[in-house]
Amino acid sequence: MAVTPAQVQRLIQYDTVFIPDVQPFIDDAVILATAVIGDAITSTQFDLVVRYLSCHLISVSDARVQSEQVKTLQVSYQYRLSDGLGITHYGTTAMLLDPSGKLAIWNNKVKKGLAGPDFFWAGESNE
Repeated sequence: MAVTPAQVQRLIQYDTVFIPDVQPFIDDAVILATAVIGDAITSTQFDLVVRYLSCHLISVSDARVQSEQVKTLQVSYQYRLSDGLGITHYGTTAMLLDPSGKLAIWNNKVKKGLAGPDFFWAGESNE
């Protein structure tokens, strides 16, 4: 089962003018989750992680989102991406939903500067 834009949109509010389509964020989250976690978790768990990773990527891309608040706890940030997935509750939730722990291990390496996203182009050339 693939993650749909509607599933992601139920989790996050964002600037729909600035971000008219969430599918690219879902695609990037799938690539990241596949590279880091692989097949170490069930497909249902994988989809949950992808949903929250998608929201994390949206929140750090939406210039309108600068703080999060739950009851009396408030967190503000200025997109310190070197802090990894922990800068949003979506990224933290994605790590919590990964029972393999691979996403949290990768995140710790990112924060220490020992790892980063390793994306590759798997599409076709327009030439």
